Amino acid sequence: MLKKIFSLFAALTLSVGLWAGITVNVTVPAGTPACYFYGEMSGNTFVEMTKVDETHYTTTFDQATTIGWGYLFAWEADNWNTKNAEDYFTVEPVNGVINVEVKAWGTNPAPAPKYYAKNNWDGGEWTWKEMTQDTEKKDIYTLNNVVFGGEGFKINTKEDDTDALDFNLEDIEVVVSERIIILPRATQRQERSMHAPNSLENQPQKLLPDDIVQLFFNAADSTLKVNVFGRPAAPTTSIVTLPNEEKVGGEVVKFFHNGQLYIRKDEKTYNALGAGL
Repeated sequence: MLKKIFSLFAALTLSVGLWAGITVNVTVPAGTPACYFYGEMSGNTFVEMTKVDETHYTTTFDQATTIGWGYLFAWEADNWNTKNAEDYFTVEPVNGVINVEVKAWGTNPAPAPKYYAKNNWDGGEWTWKEMTQDTEKKDIYTLNNVVFGGEGFKINTKEDDTDALDFNLEDIEVVVSERIIILPRATQRQERSMHAPNSLENQPQKLLPDDIVQLFFNAADSTLKVNVFGRPAAPTTSIVTLPNEEKVGGEVVKFFHNGQLYIRKDEKTYNALGAGL
């Protein structure tokens, strides 16, 4: 009798799929903006899954049970048109883990729009640079570590001036870091890694030519914010004598690093003792 009861319990366990907890891993087509699980394990509601990378999502259900009619996935909650093109999945867990693949969606999500920013970067010609969409705040697009050329900006969904948004300097929210990175003017275009992390007091809260900036464009309300985190040191035109009696004429760049004065000559940096940096 006990043997029959045990056999019946085992059969029910295999057919129903009773587990202490089930992790669902799904592979989805590239470009999927989000992934939701729907089935008995989620209480027949759409549950957002956690993004692992561009084509993989996961979620875990405690005290979960799978049943024979299966489950499905969608890239938008409560929208049956966005579910997987395949029929319901019926893959059972193996050691509490389900691994499945969505080969296609019933309707494909529209690709995320691209945005480009235009400026006379580095004081050169006006050119377009592609911005990067924030992974969480989809309306935010950024452009990092660019040298402001001294004029305004254009923003567009294509590398074209037609229908582009024009931002004059007075139209931009500017935030200057409290501890701004001071860069030697002569090297900022070639050697971005060399800098003096000294803050300058009373920095003007506006964009200055050659500022190293980060752009934040909000596509939802078409606003532009610029963070300034690097600013060239003020140059001097005096003649400076190096320890080896060589002189540097014209524009000489002076900056402080760890309490020492450094100057630039022939694309090299020297401190007061003539040692290179």
